[in-house]
Amino acid sequence: MTIHINSLKKSCVYGAALGALSAIPALIPHVMYIIALFLLPFLSAPAILLLLQVRENSENLCSLEVKDYTMLGAIIGAVSCFSFLIIFSPLVILIHIFIKNYYTYAINILNPFLAIVFLVTIALIFALTNAGSGLITGLLVKQFRKN
Repeated sequence: MTIHINSLKKSCVYGAALGALSAIPALIPHVMYIIALFLLPFLSAPAILLLLQVRENSENLCSLEVKDYTMLGAIIGAVSCFSFLIIFSPLVILIHIFIKNYYTYAINILNPFLAIVFLVTIALIFALTNAGSGLITGLLVKQFRKN
C-alpha cells in the first residue's frame, strides 16, 4: 500500500516542529548532546509515528506496510535534522555575538560549502537511524494491531 499524502504532510510538519522545538533547549550545552545524539537520531520517528497513530485517521495508517513505516521514519529523520540545524545554527552564532565564551561548536568557522556538506551528511545519518526506528515501530504497531 502506498503512503497517503495527508499522512506524509502531517509527518513532515510534525518532524519539522519537533526539530525546531528541540533546538531551543539544545542551546544549553550539556542538553545539546542528549538531544542531538540520542533524541533526534533515534526517537523522533517513533514519537511522531505513534503520535500519528493516535491522532490520525486509523484507516490511513492501518493500511501501511512495514516498508512504509521505514520510509516515513527516514523522511521524519531528515526533516527533523534540517529544521533542528536551521534553527540551532543561527541561534548559536547570535548568542556567541553577545556571550563570547559560549560554545560555538565550530559553526562560525565553516565555509558555506562545508556547512552544506555537513548538513546533508548529518541529515543522512539521522534519516538512516530513524528509518531503523521507523522499521521497529512499524513492526510493533503491526504486531499489536493483530492481537
